[in-house]
Amino acid sequence: MNLASATPTEKAFAERMDREGKTWFFQPRAFPLTRGHYRPDFYVIEDACFYEVIGTRQAYSYRRVKMALFRAEYPHLTLRVANMGAWSDGPKQPRVAVPVASPVIGGTGTLGPTTAQHLALWKERYPASPLREVAFSFMTRHRLRTMTATARRLGICQSTLSMALRMKHGQASVLAAFQSHA
Repeated sequence: MNLASATPTEKAFAERMDREGKTWFFQPRAFPLTRGHYRPDFYVIEDACFYEVIGTRQAYSYRRVKMALFRAEYPHLTLRVANMGAWSDGPKQPRVAVPVASPVIGGTGTLGPTTAQHLALWKERYPASPLREVAFSFMTRHRLRTMTATARRLGICQSTLSMALRMKHGQASVLAAFQSHA
C-alpha cells in the first residue's frame, strides 16, 4: 500500500499489522456524514474493523466528533481507536484528586487534577488581586475547570476575564459579574 501521505504513527501501525500478518487498507474510503465526511485511517480485513490511529491527545480531541458521528450513522461498522506514538503510554504523571469544600450540603468533593493544575498555573500567571481570589473561589465553588467555562457561566467573553485578571482593564465589570452570580 502507498503510505506516502501517512503520519509516522500511521506507518508504525501499518508495520505492526504487517508483523501480525494482517491484511490492511490505508484510508479505504470516505463516509458521508451529516456534517462533512469521515475517512478512517485503516481497514483490517482479519479484524473486520476500521481503525483510527491516534498519536497524541490533541489528535484524538480533533477527531472525536467525527468518530462519534461515524459510530452513530454507521452502527453496523466497527471503529476502534489505536493509540500509538507519544500518547500510547497515557499520562506521564499520576493523576491525583485534590479535596476541596463541596457545594453539596454535608459533603466533600474533589476537583479533578485539571482544575488543581490550572489553578496552580493561574496563580503564577495572574498577579495577586481581590479579583483573582474571587475568580478562584468561584471556580472552586462551581467546579469549573477552565477560564472558558468560568466566562461562559458568567456570561462574559473569555478574553475579558483574562484581561481583567491580568489587571489590564475591566476589573470592575468582571467583579460585578462575579458578584451577581454569587
